[in-house]
Amino acid sequence: MTIWVVEDVSKHRQEAVEAINLELQGEDISIFTNSDIDWPAGQTLPRLEPPGERDFKSPKWLPDIVVLDLLRESDPDSNGKPPRSRRGAGVVQEEAFPGMLFYDRLREEERNSEKKGKAYVIVYSQFRGLRRTEVFVEERRRRDRHFSGLDAKAPALLALKVRQCWQKVKDGD
Repeated sequence: MTIWVVEDVSKHRQEAVEAINLELQGEDISIFTNSDIDWPAGQTLPRLEPPGERDFKSPKWLPDIVVLDLLRESDPDSNGKPPRSRRGAGVVQEEAFPGMLFYDRLREEERNSEKKGKAYVIVYSQFRGLRRTEVFVEERRRRDRHFSGLDAKAPALLALKVRQCWQKVKDGD
């Protein structure tokens, strides 16, 4: 089973990986990390560590579970500054941010691959209190049964959620 941890803060990334390894100790898992919450348009996969040899078109390298941070520590409104909204045709639209773009790209790659089923995405972010991140999380929860979020950025909670998702993947859900 393949798990991606997408987190820009090295301490949080390390804590997440350690918690997952402890929770799924003895299970057949491969954990890859992405430290910039970025998936450039020209790349079939985001930058992942450890890099290793991969057939980039192979669905086996798409993840079964993704632990996803929403904002980079250096993003302008990660300091609590309110985001700007875009308006189009009289409707306030979501303003894109790194985690949202990464999620959308993951789903696009899944649709274009031979992979069966979608990855379980677990939002693991300290920036959940911002309006745009909450709108994103709530809308995805409503329309994507493979999407969930944690109310706190705590490794112990993450480990339990990953275990639940791991079991669903194992059961073929």
